Amino acid sequence: MTLSEWLAGTKTQQRELAEMLGVNQTAVSQWVTGKTTPTPENIAKIEQATRRKVRFADWVAQKAA
Repeated sequence: MTLSEWLAGTKTQQRELAEMLGVNQTAVSQWVTGKTTPTPENIAKIEQATRRKVRFADWVAQKAA
């Protein structure tokens, strides 16, 4: 599942996720749009925040596509 899909499905705003992760909303926006990829540390935080709905393997798959 992509981060964008998770945000839409849970009706979570980027700002809310940013607060959960301890990053700014701009970083989340860039991850959602594919402009940047989160660091492995932030991917681990995303996995935890999304209850493993968005996993490290999902980021690898997105990069390969």
